[in-house]
Amino acid sequence: MLGPLVSRVQQERVLDYIAQGETSGADLVTGGGTGDRDGYFVEPTIFANPYAEAAIVREKISGRCWSPHLSTMWMRW
Repeated sequence: MLGPLVSRVQQERVLDYIAQGETSGADLVTGGGTGDRDGYFVEPTIFANPYAEAAIVREKISGRCWSPHLSTMWMRW
């Protein structure tokens, strides 16, 4: 697991993006939880097969979430 996020607000924002990714039909490959640690941790999260319109593709996520899209791969930190 990587270091914590800066605040509970940021942690909740990242967890909301992860939930949106799941409900939009993307496949959650790994991660998506907070782990068993005190603090504002979010497990590194990988999605596969996201739709182009999904928020996890269109918007910058300041957290540990990664999603390959249309033959390009990029990290959203």
